[in-house]
Order: sequence, then C-alpha cells, then structure tokens
Amino acid sequence: MSERQPSERTADPVVQSTHNRYERLSPYLDERSRRLFAATEASAFGRGGSATVAKTTGLARSPIRRGIQELDGSRPAATDGPVRRQGGGPKTVLERQPSLRQALQDLVEPETRVDPEKPLLWTAKSGETLRDELSKPGFRISIPTVLKILKAERYSLPANAKTLEGQWNPERDQQLHHINEQIESFFSRSATHYFG
Repeated sequence: MSERQPSERTADPVVQSTHNRYERLSPYLDERSRRLFAATEASAFGRGGSATVAKTTGLARSPIRRGIQELDGSRPAATDGPVRRQGGGPKTVLERQPSLRQALQDLVEPETRVDPEKPLLWTAKSGETLRDELSKPGFRISIPTVLKILKAERYSLPANAKTLEGQWNPERDQQLHHINEQIESFFSRSATHYFG
C-alpha cells in the first residue's frame, strides 16, 4: 500500500481528530484494516473525503477508494486469510535495481564524514544531488528512497542549511575521522575481550 508522511497539524478539529485516531491505531492495523479505517473516515467527510483522509493519514487515494467500494458493496470484500498472496506487493527499488546500493555507496564514499558523537557516517551531499547523480547512469529512484537507503546504511543525513554554522572545515573532517577510528578500535578491542 502506498504510504506517504501524514500531515502533522491542521486547523480543522475534525480533520485533526481523524489524524489522531489514525496515529493511535496505525501500529495495530494491517493493510486491509488500514484501508477500511480510511474508507470509513473518508465516507464520513463526504465529498472530497478521500483526498482529505489521504492527506491526513499519508495513504494513497486508490486504496481509500477501494475500501469505500468494499464498504458500500460495489466491490467484493476481501475474504479472511492472508492480506496479500505470498510474494505479493511491489518489489522494492533495491530488488528491481540490484546494483543501486553499490552505486549509491560509490557516490557518497568520497564525501563521507563522521559524526564526533557516534560511530555514524554522514554525507554532505543532499538527497536531491544523489538522486540526480544516480539518474545519469539510468537508475530510477526518488529522493525519499535515497534518504531511506542512506539511513539503513547508518548515514546521518545533511543538516538543513539554516542550522549549519558556517562552512565545513577540512581539518575538522580529519579530526572526526581520527575520532571515528578510535571508536572503531575501541569496539573491536572490546568485542575481542568480551567475546574472545
């Protein structure tokens, strides 16, 4: 099911109430119950309800419309059993483009910097820049997906330009690399000591 980030706050208390209910229930809903919850809420709003609920919950409009059709009987309701067939659903970007992860790593590796607080990596390249560079050799990827892959690889994302205090100093980068090496050395010694 296509899902986007839900909007946080709205001036309309009824819409905000839908958002709050969805946020509380969402961890307990599977694909079918999420679709039916959204359809019920959209029906309560009337005209434009699908768009309002889609914006409020972050769900795509198509499953909401499908849920409305299931509720009003114009579409057969899903039967009991698994929500999807085994292997059902769209393949991930990395499954469709197996060399994408390595291509992304090749792009960020020369620009990788370390965080002085944690043994994490971060890159100065933005998601948009990385997406544009990946599209040159023919990869199809969105900015949120680039950022999601970087997070999975333990990369910290670039800070908003308004939060940065001045330009990056290359000497600071060397210091952070040294600190990161020390942390990694400590962890490897600790692992050897405890797990021998």
